[in-house]
Amino acid sequence: MKIVQLKYFSEVVNSGSFLIAAQKNFVSESVIRKSITCLENELEIKLFEHYWDSSVIPSVAGLKIFSLAKELLIESEKLEEKVKSIKNNSNYYFNDMYDIIL
Repeated sequence: MKIVQLKYFSEVVNSGSFLIAAQKNFVSESVIRKSITCLENELEIKLFEHYWDSSVIPSVAGLKIFSLAKELLIESEKLEEKVKSIKNNSNYYFNDMYDIIL
């Protein structure tokens, strides 16, 4: 399971559409569909119910995964912010053992 898969999954849940999720992430719809299919195969669960008008809604399992994915994505964004802060702060440097020194 990859963060990007959870990001795409969350976008599909929020938008109800693979196409809209693809547009928001500047990728093709097939990238989103393949990512979701791989995630479903890995987790061995169906994440969405598909409808004739190309809309989708999360399955019961999908809703549970969505709740957990949101938490993980929030934590991932916090980590990215902290890493950026470390990179931009000239008070930090790395020694030979890759420990952060203040």
